[in-house]
Amino acid sequence: MGFNPRDVVSGLQEDLSEYRGSLDPWCSVRQAAGRHMRMNCTKKLVTERAHDASLVALTKFVTSNTMCERYKLKVESSWDDELVGLVKDEIYKCWNKEGFPVLSTYDELFAECDVGPGSSVGANGADFYTKLFSSPLCATSTLLYRAYSSTIRYRPRWFSSELHRSDTYGPPTIVEGNRLSFVRKSNETDRTICIEPALNMLFQLGLGGHIRKRLLEVYHIDISNQQYVNRRLALLGSRHDSFATIDLTSASDTISISLLREILPRDFLSWLLQLRSPSCKLPSGDLLELHMISSMGNGFTFPLQTLIFSACVAAVYRQLGITRSDGRKRDHFGRSVERNWGVFGDDIIVEAKAYNRIIHLLRLFGFTPNAAKSFCEGPFRESCGVDAFKGIDIRPVFLSKLDRPHDRYIAINTLIRWSSKHGIPLPLTLSVLVKSVPGVFVPPCESDDAGIHVPLSLAKYTRDKNGSYRYRAWVVRPKFLTVYDDRIWVPRNAGRKRAYNPDGLYVTFLRGSLRESRIGLRHEVPNYYSKSRVTPNWEIPNGDPRFEGLVGQRWSTAVLLGLTT
Repeated sequence: MGFNPRDVVSGLQEDLSEYRGSLDPWCSVRQAAGRHMRMNCTKKLVTERAHDASLVALTKFVTSNTMCERYKLKVESSWDDELVGLVKDEIYKCWNKEGFPVLSTYDELFAECDVGPGSSVGANGADFYTKLFSSPLCATSTLLYRAYSSTIRYRPRWFSSELHRSDTYGPPTIVEGNRLSFVRKSNETDRTICIEPALNMLFQLGLGGHIRKRLLEVYHIDISNQQYVNRRLALLGSRHDSFATIDLTSASDTISISLLREILPRDFLSWLLQLRSPSCKLPSGDLLELHMISSMGNGFTFPLQTLIFSACVAAVYRQLGITRSDGRKRDHFGRSVERNWGVFGDDIIVEAKAYNRIIHLLRLFGFTPNAAKSFCEGPFRESCGVDAFKGIDIRPVFLSKLDRPHDRYIAINTLIRWSSKHGIPLPLTLSVLVKSVPGVFVPPCESDDAGIHVPLSLAKYTRDKNGSYRYRAWVVRPKFLTVYDDRIWVPRNAGRKRAYNPDGLYVTFLRGSLRESRIGLRHEVPNYYSKSRVTPNWEIPNGDPRFEGLVGQRWSTAVLLGLTT
C-alpha cells in the first residue's frame, strides 16, 4: 500500500488528542506547544487541492488591486495630519542623504543591479547568464533598454556581450507588463506571484539595493539579519508584555500608487514608476491595469515595504514622545541599549503603548492589519518565524510537502526535534512517516533531507583507519550548464539550448556565477543519489540552531519512538 498523507494527519490528531483547545494565558508552555501544533501543523499541507484554489488567489489579487485604485488618503484630525507629515519627513530623510537624493542616474542604479533567482518574462532560464546573455530581453518600455544600453556602453565586455546577444535574439521585446502565476499554498487557495521582465527586474533589484543601504544607515535595519532582531523582541514581548507584534494582510499588494503620491518625494516616486510593471497579464490572457505600485516578484517590493513601515513606526514614536532605540546607543556603563522596535517587510514590532496608534496609521494608509496574527496583550507573540509564548518559542512544524521520500525525511527530522524540545511524543505520526521511507540513518550534522537523524547508539556505520564514522546519505545531484570551448551543454529538463556568448561568459565569471566551467542552475525538483560520507563526530553539532534547547536523552527517546512504534 502506498503512502497517504491523510494517515499523517490522523496520526498527529491522535498523538495530540489531549491538547485540545486554544492558547489560553493559563496554559503551561508544554500545553501551549501541543495545542499550537495540533491547530497548525497540517494547515499548509495540500492533500486535496480545491479545484478553484487558483481562482480564489486570483480573486484576492484583483480585489487588492481594486482597493488600491479606490484608495484616497482621508485625514480626519490634526493628529492624523501631524502623523502623515512626520511619515513624509522620515521618508524624505531616508531618500535624501545630506540634502541630496541617494540616486539620480541609471549608472548609479546599475551598481546595485542583479537579476534574482526566479523566472523572467521571455527568458530561456533562471540563471544570470541565460537571462541577460542567452535569451530575448524583455522590458516594459524602450526607456529601460536605452538606459541599459547607455549604462553598459562604458563596460566594454558587457556591451560586447549585448551586441552578441542582439545578433542572436534580436532587439528587445517591449511587453505591457508582468505575468501572474500561482504556487500552491493550502488546500483552499494558491499564492500569487508576478513574473517580471528581465530588464525591469535588473533595475528593480538595483533600486532595492539602494533602499536597503539607506535602511541600514538611517534605521540600522539590515534586511539580511533583521528577522533575528524581530524574533528576540517577540520573545521579550511575550514574556513581559512590553512589545506588540503586527502583521498585515496582503501588504505587498496593497501599497497603492495614490498613497505614494502623498508621502514619497517626487523623484523617488518617479524611479518606482519607471521600473514597475504598469499592467499584469492574467492566466486568461487579459491585461489588468495595476494600481498597486508592485507585487510579490518585484525586486524592490520588500525593501520598499520595510522603508514605509519603518517610517510609520518612527513617526508614531515621535508623536508619542517615545525615544527610538536602534541598538547603536550605549548606556553610561557602555552596554548596548536594546532596540525597542523592528520592521522586516510587513512584520512590525513596536512598544505596546504605540500599538493602537500604529494600527490607526496603517489603516489610514490603506493597509489591513491581520487580527489573527497581531498581538498586543497576553503571553503570545508571532514574528519572523517565532511563535513566542511566555518567552519560549513554541513554533509548530508546518508540514507543507510530503510527496517525495526526501520531503518525508525533512518532516521526520523536524518532528523529532519538536517532540524532543517540548517533551511531547508523536509515536503514531512518526511511525507512519518512518515506514514510508528507506531506512537511511545519518548524523545530526547532515541536512534534513539526507536521511533520518539518529544518535550514535542507533546508527549504521563503519569506522575507517582514522577512527571516523562512514555512512551513506542522500545527496542532491547538482544541475548546471557546462561551458566548453565553443558551446554550452544543457542538462535534461533545464530549458532551451543556450547560445555561446564569450563576453557574456566573461561577465558571468567576474560576477562569480561561473566556476570551474560550470554555471549552477536552480533546482525546481531536486534529484538525489546515495553517497558514502564521513564524519569525525556523530554528536549534535555545537551552535546548530536546529538543535537549540534539545536534551540529548529526550532526542534519543523521540527518535527511538519513531523507529520502533
